[in-house]
Amino acid sequence: MGVYKTTTKIGETVKLVFQLNQHIRDEQLMRSLIEWFGCGNISKYEEASYYRVAKFSDICDKIIPFFNKYQIQGVKLQDYLDFCRAAELMKSKSHLTKDGLEKIQKIKSGINKQRPLNDNPSKIEDNWVLEPAFIINLHKKDVELLKLIQSYFGGAGRIGKERNGCCDFTVSSLAQILAVVIPHFDKYPLKSQKLADYLLFREVVMMMKRKEHLTALGLQKIINIRATLNKGLTPALKEAFPNTVAVPRPQLLNLHSAQTPDIQDKSMIACVENQSTLALDPSWVAGFTSGDGSFIVSIRATETLKVGARVSIIFVLTQHIRDELLLKSLVNFFLCGEVYSYVSHAEFKSTSFIANSEKILPLFCKYPILGVKSQDFED
Repeated sequence: MGVYKTTTKIGETVKLVFQLNQHIRDEQLMRSLIEWFGCGNISKYEEASYYRVAKFSDICDKIIPFFNKYQIQGVKLQDYLDFCRAAELMKSKSHLTKDGLEKIQKIKSGINKQRPLNDNPSKIEDNWVLEPAFIINLHKKDVELLKLIQSYFGGAGRIGKERNGCCDFTVSSLAQILAVVIPHFDKYPLKSQKLADYLLFREVVMMMKRKEHLTALGLQKIINIRATLNKGLTPALKEAFPNTVAVPRPQLLNLHSAQTPDIQDKSMIACVENQSTLALDPSWVAGFTSGDGSFIVSIRATETLKVGARVSIIFVLTQHIRDELLLKSLVNFFLCGEVYSYVSHAEFKSTSFIANSEKILPLFCKYPILGVKSQDFED
């Protein structure tokens, strides 16, 4: 990688070169690389023979794709990743700007022999590390429920200390995510629109399993997925990866259309197809209610009753407006209640005493609510 003085406005230009050298007696081996890659040329100097590719289009179209498929081993992998980062900056014309040129100069200052001995090949830029994480966040009162979840997953993950009145159960080991988290949600698909986030998360995990995150191209693909996942990129990530193009979010109500992301793992497609209906399982409804349901006792003043107050029991489930269809499916499931839609959220609400007594309460007596919410149900 070279940065040279030039007469252009920015005053410098960048050139990428892929080079292999051997003793002059292996010149024939070097020449065979021209035929192998379909590009490059041979030069000689003293007792060495050099194979060089300096044409930018050949580097992008032939050299980089080859080493993305057949990965470099050892410390030189770090040099290759930096080489790819520089190539991506040049492809986006960033090297023609002052900021882009400074980024390339920074890459050049740490590549090959200039690289520090303690450099970490898993780092993104200088201050980023790629880590997948499956997280369940609950109120601190439900820490025992988190322990049950951890036990269900075979002791994988960890439960963090209380923070802002909540505790987290987190699985961040790639091996554990592949061993217990992915198989669980493939077998028992999420019913809400969070399934779309899971599918994106799953694709990233599978890319990491295939070591694609160790290539510049794979890394950018992951950042593109991260831009769509959950709440998207943080301001710091947007600044660090200015060429990010967010992938389309999987459209769960049109599963066989071309609107789903480019899915390499075919088992992921099977997982999506399980969501073709909103048929609900009683155990799933109980678990869903344990997390997002509310059991309310309402007391309102009234002049029509001698006691001066009217008591009502109300069952409510609230979700983001994008899961309105899921809440409507609860009407069919319970054969009672109504769905109320607002600007950003929707509610399934059952206010009938008869319906709550004959349909809501019997279900949760048979399929128990878990965690602290079970006490609200008992009350």
